[in-house]
Amino acid sequence: MKFTSRQKLLFDRLVQLGELATNDKLPSKILEITGFGSFFRGKPKPTDVDLFIRYERLNHKPEFKKFRSLISGLFGVDDVQDTYETPKDAIVGLSESSHSLFVDVNANELQSFLEWIEGYSWSMLCPQTLAVQLAIEGSLHYSYRMLKRLLPNLNIAVWVDPNETGRKPGGLRCGFSESIWTPERVDVTSTVMQILSDECVRKNLVSITAQRL
Repeated sequence: MKFTSRQKLLFDRLVQLGELATNDKLPSKILEITGFGSFFRGKPKPTDVDLFIRYERLNHKPEFKKFRSLISGLFGVDDVQDTYETPKDAIVGLSESSHSLFVDVNANELQSFLEWIEGYSWSMLCPQTLAVQLAIEGSLHYSYRMLKRLLPNLNIAVWVDPNETGRKPGGLRCGFSESIWTPERVDVTSTVMQILSDECVRKNLVSITAQRL
């Protein structure tokens, strides 16, 4: 099919999302990315791409556990908030000075940590409410912000627990849904092109119409 400029922009961002998941670049361990909504119905000028992402909610990646330990450790460094404007600045500065916090952090992990903490202020790491305090201990908080920053207009409607296997998680009204990435099927380009083929779009439109009757 021939993309409109808007479709091409969103398609490219979907491919980028698949690359982040394939290369394990997000704080959360991604198990599946599923799309639904107007983009997958072939709308020429969709506002965004609706998705839900299945992820490991409780079993955090070893790298993320190390990241959280590092963030906690920053607050034990004397005058760290006066010396460095942001947590990212502190990580850069302390790593360059070979601070003991970084003795077990390799170069690849350090690069990931800098991407995960991008845009966070000191106050954001010390929230006032218990709910946010608990949320910021988990990988989802950082994954969500990272995707919002890097890939605007990808709307993650629901982050799904691995034990929820339905195609409409949490009662989500999505008409139909299409799996676009799993660890075993990483070629987002081919998958989305197939979903947006005339044959598949017609099939999904018929499915939606039947559900409404």
